[in-house]
Amino acid sequence: MEVNKYGDAVVVSPTVRNPEVDIVEWERAIEWAIDQQPNVLVFDCAYLDLVTSMGLVFFLATHTRALENNLSFRICNLRPHVERSVRAARLHRLLHIYPTLDDALADCAKVG
Repeated sequence: MEVNKYGDAVVVSPTVRNPEVDIVEWERAIEWAIDQQPNVLVFDCAYLDLVTSMGLVFFLATHTRALENNLSFRICNLRPHVERSVRAARLHRLLHIYPTLDDALADCAKVG
């Protein structure tokens, strides 16, 4: 798991392809990221080959937490299987989805 700050955004990037192994780690990373009080929280899916119902629930729960904390939750770099799962669950209507990390960070203020 990688967690990085980019200006007023925090990016969480899983580095293992099996989402079930990492859901608890994802949740811990999101907790830490929200504690940093960013304006934008990005979940980079570049390494995810698939997402199951647990991952979809994680996306929805994170979206809800972000709203409660007045920050924008974005996901990016969806691989085809992950995108199909997100669309089948109709989460694409709720989540802010970007094709790349650069796109997800395009309107974020730079620090320093």
